[in-house]
Formats: sequence, C-alpha cells, structure tokens
Amino acid sequence: MPNHKRALRPTARTNHIPRNKPVAPADLWERMALIRAGLADERPPDSFTLTEYAEKYSISPSAAQRQVAKLMNTGKVKKQKTGKCGYYMIV
Repeated sequence: MPNHKRALRPTARTNHIPRNKPVAPADLWERMALIRAGLADERPPDSFTLTEYAEKYSISPSAAQRQVAKLMNTGKVKKQKTGKCGYYMIV
C-alpha cells in the first residue's frame, strides 16, 4: 500500500505568536453577584408588568399589551423601563 503523505504547507497559524490571555480578578463572580442583587430592587413601588396584568384579567399577553397601550395613550398609566423589564404605574 503506497504511503502518500501530503507535504506540510505553512499556514497562517504557523507564525502565530502566543500572547498571554487576560486573567479575570479572583473576586469577579462575587462582585457580579453583588451587582445583580442590586438590580433586583429596582422595581418601582405600586407597579405591575404586562404579564401580571394579563394573569389578573385572564387575557392573552397581546390583549394585555393593547389594553395597557390604550391606558398609556389616555394618560392613565405610565411606563418605566428598568433593564429589560417594563413596569407600569397608575398616574
């Protein structure tokens, strides 16, 4: 059986110079946990979410979104966005 080996050709990685990767601080995840814990307290008092509204009135999320949008357009409800969440409050 013939032994056909391909000639090794240099690749772009052949001349690669290894670099030291940055190292994360030892307390990185502890600090991140403290930051995330602080985010949980950002919910405005006396507020509700669309999901809570939909569950309260036994309607679909899209119906809740339409109804709350109408309430916002009439100035009866206002929205405060905190991170990814939107909270609604009675004006």
